[in-house]
Amino acid sequence: MSAIQNISCGRCQSKKVRCNRVSPQCGNCEAAGAECVYLPRKPRSKKQVNAPPDKRLLLEIIDRLKRLEEQVGLENTPETEDNGDDTMSISSVGSEAPRAISLDKDPAQVVPSVIRDITSTALEGYNTDLAWKAFSHTCRISKTLGYFSVDETPSEGDNQPSTPAGTPLHEAEVERNRKRFVFWHILRTDSLFRKSFGKPTLIPAGSWKVHFPDPTINGVDDESSRFIQIHFLISMRLGLIVRKYLDWIDSGPDPDPVSHDAIIHTYIDEVQSILSDWDTASLLRTLSNYVDSWLCIDVLVGSYEILIVLHLSKKCDHGHLLPYEAVNLARKSLKIFQSLLGSTSQAFWGISPITMYQFLPFFILCLDIICNPDHENLDEDLGTVTWVCDYVKMAAEGRVELKPVMIIIKEMVTACQRTKMDRLSRSVTTGE
Repeated sequence: MSAIQNISCGRCQSKKVRCNRVSPQCGNCEAAGAECVYLPRKPRSKKQVNAPPDKRLLLEIIDRLKRLEEQVGLENTPETEDNGDDTMSISSVGSEAPRAISLDKDPAQVVPSVIRDITSTALEGYNTDLAWKAFSHTCRISKTLGYFSVDETPSEGDNQPSTPAGTPLHEAEVERNRKRFVFWHILRTDSLFRKSFGKPTLIPAGSWKVHFPDPTINGVDDESSRFIQIHFLISMRLGLIVRKYLDWIDSGPDPDPVSHDAIIHTYIDEVQSILSDWDTASLLRTLSNYVDSWLCIDVLVGSYEILIVLHLSKKCDHGHLLPYEAVNLARKSLKIFQSLLGSTSQAFWGISPITMYQFLPFFILCLDIICNPDHENLDEDLGTVTWVCDYVKMAAEGRVELKPVMIIIKEMVTACQRTKMDRLSRSVTTGE
């Protein structure tokens, strides 16, 4: 009498095909006239009860991965035989996937980048809750994998995985450099969520010990990666200023307006010194490929956004609704984006560049159009915010989840257009 086994036979596992698990011989083996052997499950590794929570989490993930590998049979085997009506193999399904991850890669290299991609994809759909959840997992898993303790000495803790015996010194240092590079971008992303979405920090002071990396990572100064190095240095300096400012805000800023604004001006001076040191505006004009241009714009408009936030944070009376400096920076930021995205037909960057970088400048410029009766650049600024609306409409086409974003932007532009019509009507009435 036939019986049903709880695992696939060894031959079906190696062929990566579905097994009907009939004992003593499954359907595939019977059709091929092959021997059918059911191997016992590999014993599960004992859980380390006394391990720290982060390490227990990692051990559970690894254990689950091993079980999944057993179920789908991911051993390296010769090419699968033709099985007639058998179900689709894993290899054929994989051909449909947009991105494949090598099983030979170290999880310490794969996991952070995979979750980073999930975060970016969620932000492209303006799903900030999903992006925040993915980033939270990034921090927890990266910490477990040793990214937060790259430069911690053995006596300071046991969170950092040891370098495998026999690893060449240069190779080990390159790996540490790569982890440092990733960590600092994680730290910058933490500040981004705090600044843009009001989230609490997931990386408090004292929870990490990571030096700045050699920006070349491998010690080879390749001209092709020159701007990646420049982008890293500028973005990290800006990120540290933002982190310092946010920590100051969280601790309770000075109630005295004069003292408060004096501290704000120190942050403004630091950001402006970065722009001056690197001359990012001139640097942008020398770049010839889209990736380097995008990296340059990332730090340039990122600097403008930080400066806008700082100018808006000042308490002393500006004499009008919005500080002139904030309005001018918003105008420059949107113009730069328009020059990049509007002049290149194939450079479609999605909606995240607008939602992540340009919402604040967009609303600042709209508010200045609507509320400033002495607006001197009405037609020019109205053209800029109308371009933003047109771009978002194109990027959001067919995407239901972005409809609320589209409605808000469209209504803001409509209000700006009504403001212009009202002023024209008044000028006709008064004869100006």
